[in-house]
Amino acid sequence: MLNAVKASGANLFLAVGDLSYSDVTPESAWCDFVKARVGNTFPFELISGNHEDDGPDGLITNFDDCLPHRLSSLTGTYGKQFYFDYPASNPLARFINISPNLTFPGEGTWSYNAGSARYNWTASAIDQARSAGVKWVIVSIHKYCISMVSGSCQIGSDIMNLLIQKKVDLYLQGHDHAFSRGKQLAHRSGCSAVSPGSFDADCVVDSGSDGQYGKGAGTVIVTVGAGGKSIGSVNTNDPEAGYFASWMGSNANPTYGFLKVTITNTKLTAQFIRGSGGSYSDTFTIE
Repeated sequence: MLNAVKASGANLFLAVGDLSYSDVTPESAWCDFVKARVGNTFPFELISGNHEDDGPDGLITNFDDCLPHRLSSLTGTYGKQFYFDYPASNPLARFINISPNLTFPGEGTWSYNAGSARYNWTASAIDQARSAGVKWVIVSIHKYCISMVSGSCQIGSDIMNLLIQKKVDLYLQGHDHAFSRGKQLAHRSGCSAVSPGSFDADCVVDSGSDGQYGKGAGTVIVTVGAGGKSIGSVNTNDPEAGYFASWMGSNANPTYGFLKVTITNTKLTAQFIRGSGGSYSDTFTIE
């Protein structure tokens, strides 16, 4: 997968948590493993997962030391809660990275419930980007709320619904070891909020069946968890499966890979890039 990242010509990479699984230790050795494949100075950006917030597979602060932020100045705390604009001059996108329901040593478990400081920080980061004329807002979170696996919302529905209410363009999530592309969701008549554990067609603005979405119409949630550890199954009978347009898992053409996102002033194009395994492919556009 890392070789595919290098070959793709990507300008940066976001690893959305759960990094080494202690397959390569210590953290510095895993960083060396990555850099040997993507380059010593390549911007390989890190967001903590639950395997390195307070262990058991290393600590995000140690991973941060050997794979530091290499792009424009950031706001917040790298690896935990931060955003940066890209490119640095006349930015096209703001990348906002947050850590709901992760537990960091000495800091407790981070809440993003409505009205909390971290919820308000996220809302402000989105609003400031819009006010500054940044065209695209992309938010990354390790854990999920709605997904195609059997399980409850892990980050709290408040923060998910904030992102949908604000119509962030792209909402990336990990934790689920699979890939799934969502339909475009928005709050509107008949849908005041997306409720986990069920499906409400009123929340769907665009089915995404043709891979085309309208800019500013809503939010597309994409699960990007097929980067390395064993791929998990997808549950097409889960009620929340109705919110997804395309998927891949151990029971559906298992393919390791990542999502490559290309942005211009008017268009966001995303493509699942295969690293190894099966032959799954997916492409979509927001414009």
